[in-house]
Formats: sequence, C-alpha cells, structure tokens
Amino acid sequence: MDQAAGAALADPDPGAGLERFLDFAGAFTAENRRYAAALTDRVTGDDVRAQTADKVRQLTRKAVDAGSLAPGVTGDDIKALIVALRGVVAASPDGDDTAWRRFVRIHLTGLRA
Repeated sequence: MDQAAGAALADPDPGAGLERFLDFAGAFTAENRRYAAALTDRVTGDDVRAQTADKVRQLTRKAVDAGSLAPGVTGDDIKALIVALRGVVAASPDGDDTAWRRFVRIHLTGLRA
C-alpha cells in the first residue's frame, strides 16, 4: 500500500494517481479478502502506516489543489472510503470485483469538484 501510495503521489495528474491508488487498494483487498487487514497490520509497523497515511493526505491535497476533488475533501475522507471498501469486498462473492469498482467510482464522482 505504501509503494502504491508513493507511485500515485508521483503521478503528474493527482486525480489519476488517486484513482489508480484506490483501484490498487480495492484489488489488494479483493485478492487478499480473508486476511488483507491482518496482513497489512502484520507486515507494516506504525511508522509505515503513518508514512502511508501521510502520502494519502498529500495525494488528496494535490488532487484538491488540481481541481480533481472538491474543496474540503481530506485524506480522512479517502481513508474512510478505503475502510468502507473493505466491507464492500467482504460482502461480495469471491472473484467478483464489480461491486467494489462501482463503489469506488460512485464515491469518486461524489468527491469531484
């Protein structure tokens, strides 16, 4: 997740970078649906989680500044979207990415400027 957040942050188009990061988060969660949260907690320490959260905040701020997201959208909004995304994946049949992809697109539409 940290590497994906870093790659998204480096994208010259912050809106596209954020969308790619959320797609990664959804795919990662779906691929590891039974243990994604535990895997993330086990593999990463508090320092890496804080570093990733900071990258997501920076990415969100860049997307707002670029006009890709509405003013007032925060990194906490994106974090909440990712947490909710886990629930959508958990409620979906194995191998069916339709629901979480739709969920991300609907929320991004709502967060756009």
